Amino acid sequence: TKTYYGASLNDLYQQCPKGLKSVTRMKGWGECLSFDSYLYTSEGLISYQELRSLFQNISKANVGLDNRFVIDAVQEKQKTLLSIKNRDGFVQKVSPDHTCVILREGNIIECKAEDIKLGDYMIIRRGINCFGKYECTKEIARIVGHLMADGNCSTSNFSCCDSIDSDYQKDLYNTLAALGCTTIKHSDDWKRVRLNTCYSDRHTKDPNAVNILNALKNFGLEGKTAWTKEVPLQIRRAPKEIQAEFLKCYIGRDGGIVKKSDKLFEIELTTVSEKLSEQIQLMLLNFGILASRIRAKEGGYNPEEYCWELHIHGAENMKLYRENIGFISKWQQDRLNDAASRNIFSSKACIPGLKDRWKSMLKTLPRQ
Repeated sequence: TKTYYGASLNDLYQQCPKGLKSVTRMKGWGECLSFDSYLYTSEGLISYQELRSLFQNISKANVGLDNRFVIDAVQEKQKTLLSIKNRDGFVQKVSPDHTCVILREGNIIECKAEDIKLGDYMIIRRGINCFGKYECTKEIARIVGHLMADGNCSTSNFSCCDSIDSDYQKDLYNTLAALGCTTIKHSDDWKRVRLNTCYSDRHTKDPNAVNILNALKNFGLEGKTAWTKEVPLQIRRAPKEIQAEFLKCYIGRDGGIVKKSDKLFEIELTTVSEKLSEQIQLMLLNFGILASRIRAKEGGYNPEEYCWELHIHGAENMKLYRENIGFISKWQQDRLNDAASRNIFSSKACIPGLKDRWKSMLKTLPRQ
């Protein structure tokens, strides 16, 4: 166990009719979670701490009922919380004495968090479809997705490298060109695309490039490394179609659809940022897509380093991904369409609690 700053929200749902939606369902909608836990709200996917900072300086008379809870209900208390993780990598930090709703041996029961055992099932919310309304263009979302995967950003330029698929590099180049940038350069083999704020004379600036770099800076992307990258709050507060554009670029570059065998396909993603992997997993869950998240050895420059892998498998998840997100790369999208048309996917989904039902059914069948 570790000590975190918790947020006591027992009265939250009485004040806010729409309520907040956490990843796991607790009894009575009253929850006690750490400030770094994420919630699906009318403002998008936001942590408790981000919610408080968004609204703490707003007068109660100037906020709607949906946001007033941040002022009235969120209170900072120091508690010892349990970190509970299921096999798909979803993590929930709750107080030990908090009542949780779980599935155990085929029965839905209520128990304290400290009494949860190995083999119990956490109830995960899928397809909450709770997105924000933050104004962000699809072009900026795509640029952020490219940059999060294979790029770096400074005050005067940013660049993206990709040695595998030129489709994403060309999409980045065309997106910047559509925004009026004229200081874009790419290598002959399309392995690098670079945007500068200044022209070659280094004295004249491209105003469109300056605006884009300022936007990326406001998104908190300047100076980020692979280990410290996270999905900007502006993207997590954006509408559904904007988040889809971001995920399309990011997952396609940092991951892709993998052919496991002649009949099995799987979408995979790898990152060394734990926070980024959790945010992507929760964003996908908002679309109804269940992605497993595991910690694995990186096996790269430093074999002792760990990375985080996301795996999307199963017919339902793959079809939802195709309908809501998809790929930019032609060969990736063709592979996804081909797999979808043949309905060939790997699937690890299980249906719990059927043992007793199967036994009762077997008794009714004639013996041969």
